[in-house]
Amino acid sequence: MSKFRAQRKHEHLALALQGSRCSFATYFDDIQLPHDCLTTVNPGEVDLSGSLCGYPVDVPFFINAITGGTLRTMTVNMNLAQVAKRFQVPMAVGSQTAALDNKRMEKTFRIVRKLNPHGLIMANVSASTPPALALRAVDMLDAQILQLHLNPAQEFIMPEGDRPKSGLLNNIAEICSRASVPVIVKEVGFGILPAQYKQLTTLGVQGIDISGTGGTNFAVIEGRRNCGDWWRPFTNWGYPTPVCVALCAPLKTTGVDLVASGGITDGLKSLKLLALGADSTGIAGHYVQLLIRQGPEAANLFTANLIRQLRVGLALMGLKSIGELRNQKPHIGGKLAALLACYSQNKV
Repeated sequence: MSKFRAQRKHEHLALALQGSRCSFATYFDDIQLPHDCLTTVNPGEVDLSGSLCGYPVDVPFFINAITGGTLRTMTVNMNLAQVAKRFQVPMAVGSQTAALDNKRMEKTFRIVRKLNPHGLIMANVSASTPPALALRAVDMLDAQILQLHLNPAQEFIMPEGDRPKSGLLNNIAEICSRASVPVIVKEVGFGILPAQYKQLTTLGVQGIDISGTGGTNFAVIEGRRNCGDWWRPFTNWGYPTPVCVALCAPLKTTGVDLVASGGITDGLKSLKLLALGADSTGIAGHYVQLLIRQGPEAANLFTANLIRQLRVGLALMGLKSIGELRNQKPHIGGKLAALLACYSQNKV
């Protein structure tokens, strides 16, 4: 089973590089941030610091869960860990199931902590993982945060995918009660809507990553691994990231961070999601594309540019810090405004 899982990890990376994004609009262009032509703020003086699940952070974004579990993917984690350390950016690893099944694969994840001993690292397992194993994943990395991923669309299309098990919510609650670190529940690119968001806030989680469409599309990735083309109608399944953030932000509760990921390729998109109400943003697919196609320096340059874009964007709004963004509301128009009105009316 571990050999088969390793092959699947390699296929995921290869297919992600071929291009797997959804084809419909993500609506970032329908979000306009207020421009202050009289700004007196110097971008270099803008404070990007904040917190993630109670931990102080220097920037409002992190490297989201990508890969691990094979010797080949270990190189990806090594390079990402070095980027995270250089810029003091939090980092999540990919699903650690392979290492929980095979101790020889633990090193493909442990390398992240070895290279970034003082960084903010997130462990990652399925939300259906038995609590004892989930805690092992945390210990494996000496992680400060645990991500639990929800991926039914991926599993249903995956040829060898798992099927839903009863007691999922109870399992999440049990993990939260037993974990010594904050827990973030995340989707993997299909979005979380208000009804499910509200359910998750009652389970003891300290973060919810709505992870909408627009980035890596696991329906396409798993479909290409499949036999046949029955899966193709599900290519555009899910909800775009801006939609999920805008709908869930009014439901935010104290002690539960709203995290946004899916389709972020620059600092302005990250800033727009923060303006909509996200507390932090996660980036995964774009890092993979840069790292494998262009090398580590491209990932470093992207991170430096991301930080610069965030600072310039805030300065153009006349804001000196991320915290001041809470007092500014973005202008939403176009199809996104119409969609949000429709969704709100129908109480999705």
